[in-house]
Amino acid sequence: MNTPHKLDTIREDFQQLHTAYSLHRSQLLKSIEDSRTKVAQLEQQLASLEREPVAWTRQLVIPVMEAIARQLPEWLPDPLSYSFSPAEPQVGLFFYRDLSLPLPERMEASNSIYICLRPGDLEKGELLFDTSDPLADSYPDAQFIPLLTIEQAVEHLQRQIKAQG
Repeated sequence: MNTPHKLDTIREDFQQLHTAYSLHRSQLLKSIEDSRTKVAQLEQQLASLEREPVAWTRQLVIPVMEAIARQLPEWLPDPLSYSFSPAEPQVGLFFYRDLSLPLPERMEASNSIYICLRPGDLEKGELLFDTSDPLADSYPDAQFIPLLTIEQAVEHLQRQIKAQG
């Protein structure tokens, strides 16, 4: 007569195991779904980030140009006219006494100064600048060195201003 009792116990044990299995399986499936949702969100964030990459010309050069302009208030930067060469990654930043002049006159030596920058180690935010004299009769090979301070760039530009007389 112990048999029905044993069968009931076996059934109860099975039901408990089945319930525990079903619960654990449901939890795992929910975790998988949550992970898929999180991965999809992260992929969207990555795609959004990659649509707007960090550009050394925009996030590094333009702020440097603005900092230089604050130290040379009589010279006006023209953020729209900085030159960029995709063949050789470098940028010429131009500053003018009078931005209202037509382009040919604006570019005359008496009205313009410039500094040429190129990327160094961008992971460190490094810029290099050309130390060559842009007013020299013969333009030597460019000599790029790290730009360590804004004052260094300002001094380079002030040498051009002094050379203009």
